[in-house]
Amino acid sequence: LDRFSTIKLVFGLHCCGGLAEAAVELALKARANFFISTCCFQSNLELATLSCNNNKEENAKNQDDKDNNNKDWRKVSALAVLAGAEGQGRAIRALNNVRLEAAKQRCPQLLLNTWQEFFPVEYSVQNAVMVGVCG
Repeated sequence: LDRFSTIKLVFGLHCCGGLAEAAVELALKARANFFISTCCFQSNLELATLSCNNNKEENAKNQDDKDNNNKDWRKVSALAVLAGAEGQGRAIRALNNVRLEAAKQRCPQLLLNTWQEFFPVEYSVQNAVMVGVCG
């Protein structure tokens, strides 16, 4: 048996930065559903393969575009981790949407249905959960 064949769900709680993307990548490889609570968008960047590929390489036509995309990603991720800041929730949603769209593009054969859920901010201001269900 393939080592991923028994994985049906990848569940991640408090997946800091790129770790959230690594968890989604594992789910994609296993053809499994995922439920990933994201946070700390600026840590573990070496694991950030979804946002990196989607945001910096594939959509950039030249070096100036790549530089602007990098700057934009850093600004939005800085806002996403600024507790209580106006726009923090929108920044979190935007970053997770980039990740989820990249996941769908990475594996179109999975017919991946994705969305975000949110738990009460009283528990954490990093209250977003990325959900993916394979079709």
